Amino acid sequence: MYATPLGEMWLHTRDHAIVALSPHPPATPPDARLREWVGAWLADYFSSHIRSVEGMPLAPVGTPFRLRVWERLQAIPPGRVETYGSLARFLDSSPRAVGMALAANPIPILIPCHRVVAAHGPGGYSGAGGVEGKRFLLRLEGVSFAHVDDKNN
Repeated sequence: MYATPLGEMWLHTRDHAIVALSPHPPATPPDARLREWVGAWLADYFSSHIRSVEGMPLAPVGTPFRLRVWERLQAIPPGRVETYGSLARFLDSSPRAVGMALAANPIPILIPCHRVVAAHGPGGYSGAGGVEGKRFLLRLEGVSFAHVDDKNN
């Protein structure tokens, strides 16, 4: 269990890969090496030392479309945002379908769904803290809210 500014988070692993980061304890203890790695990464992240998750064995389970969305999220660098509409155009989909995939993201923060915003504001967030949690994460990454609140497609 990790104590974060957004509440407790629990790591879920399978076959030496990360499958979820959630507010609920896993049914089985997580891989010890991954537990330490993610704990160090989260401690750095919440101390504003934001680094890449490259090399971390992320293995979310989802539909082929959701997997494409989650893969694209990992290309959005810290401190940057993308709109639901621009992400939908990139994926040849709809903003609603993108939003549903974001809401189903099993590995929030590591797979940064908080970096996707609505055309005229932060949009929704199903992760810890709701929209205020999203604003907290974006602020932590140095995103200006004048920029987020006025973001255009």
